[in-house]
Amino acid sequence: MNNNNNNKATEKLMKSINWQELDGWMTGLLFVQIRALGIFSQTGVAEDPDTLRQQAGITERYRRWWDECLRILQSGGYLQCADGLVSVAIEPEAGDAVWQAWDQHKQRYLDDAELQTSVNLVDACLRQLPGILRGDVQATDILFPSASMANVERMYRKNAVVDY
Repeated sequence: MNNNNNNKATEKLMKSINWQELDGWMTGLLFVQIRALGIFSQTGVAEDPDTLRQQAGITERYRRWWDECLRILQSGGYLQCADGLVSVAIEPEAGDAVWQAWDQHKQRYLDDAELQTSVNLVDACLRQLPGILRGDVQATDILFPSASMANVERMYRKNAVVDY
């Protein structure tokens, strides 16, 4: 594929996907999975972020990830951060209901060959996130099951964005 065709494919992909909507789904699912760790069960209760991390069983290894997670959830409107404390900003939906809605909606993204790999990887990682953060599951086992590159192969080739 020549560079001009790559540009056209990339432009088409960027215009055809509502990236803000997809980001909203990922942020919502992130919130569901963080809540599955037994924290953020009540709105308006201000708590220390590091205490929450420890209560959730998130290992020290993921401290920087935790800080970024809080920033993302605050930016998405799920959390409020003030005076070094964090609290739930909205009444959370039931996790099962959010996952069911996502399972129905994600097919729109899977129908796009350019997005299949990314959506499948993010979906698989989010589903396993509690175990990853607690150290029960290695993220590499999700990305590369049985040391296979099959799950990530299209991230690196035959992809309009990567080939660009």
